[in-house]
Amino acid sequence: IVIPIWLVAMYRSSRCGSARYGSRRTASQWPSSACCWTRLRRTLTAYLFLCPALALLAAFTFYPVVFGTGLSLFEYNAIAPPLFVGLANFHAVWRDRYFWIALSNSVKYLAVVPVLQAGAIVLALGVHRSARGLAWLRAAYYVPVVTSIVVVGILWRWIYDDAGLINFVLLRAGLTRVPVHWLSSPEIALYAVMFVTLWKGLGYYMVIYLAGLEAIPPGYAEAAAIDEPIFSLAMQLLSGCSPRTISPPWLPQPKPISDTERPVRPSCR
Repeated sequence: IVIPIWLVAMYRSSRCGSARYGSRRTASQWPSSACCWTRLRRTLTAYLFLCPALALLAAFTFYPVVFGTGLSLFEYNAIAPPLFVGLANFHAVWRDRYFWIALSNSVKYLAVVPVLQAGAIVLALGVHRSARGLAWLRAAYYVPVVTSIVVVGILWRWIYDDAGLINFVLLRAGLTRVPVHWLSSPEIALYAVMFVTLWKGLGYYMVIYLAGLEAIPPGYAEAAAIDEPIFSLAMQLLSGCSPRTISPPWLPQPKPISDTERPVRPSCR
């Protein structure tokens, strides 16, 4: 999958944007060979830097997916030779009630995504201004992102413990008489883990939306103060950031067209 995408990207970049103007061009409009070679050299340099990451993705992501998909058609126990059984494994999974429980939990876990995006936008709008102490507030929001997942797990295990901070506050406030089993109760354990995911990833997406807000010209905000709320304007101008925050980073991302890249519309005269 990756190699054809790479070849297409190299071919398109080597044309120096010739498709931008269509096929009808004069001799002076065609890019020079030096321009094409410079663009191709830059593209090759970028993909050479990406080669280690692509190799790791191929070895630990793409190959296991392909190998596991083929292995799902066999009965294999790591001792006896694989025996082809077709779709029998999928039929057994379809009748397994634990599979449906796991699937429903996965669907519930996806609810973190919209909450994460909405919370990140609200935080970005909150810290996108000049005030004393906001730099420290931005850093505080981003600390969970750079914290090791092992440290986060140990920290929240202590917080969720029967004698942890949350149960201590609830007992002292008289909101409960017995400690709440946050990680062992089937009703609330999933939501407790979802909150940790939200807490750790909120700062990362906040930075992405904050960078998008910083790129908005000040004149737009002044005009929005008269015509429409700033939140509505931000939603419209940050629409290009949303695909970057919900899609894997190795997928091609949409690139906004600048004024210098727009084709010149022919005059009617």
